[in-house]
Amino acid sequence: MVAKQLELEMMKSEYQDLWGECIKCQGSVTMDILCQNVDCPIYYRRIKVKNDLVSKRAQLDKLNTIAYDF
Repeated sequence: MVAKQLELEMMKSEYQDLWGECIKCQGSVTMDILCQNVDCPIYYRRIKVKNDLVSKRAQLDKLNTIAYDF
């Protein structure tokens, strides 16, 4: 379970790095990122990592629920 938590933290860090790149490209820190550039590899990586984070978080939540049921 610790390995999965470390993997989740690494994925969060990667997402934050990609998010930062998108903010730099957009030129505004205060606005939501509106990019949908289909030619941008960072866009696709950011979306993939976000989806992977949701999935990994759900797995961890399920494991935590099972662990505390005993």
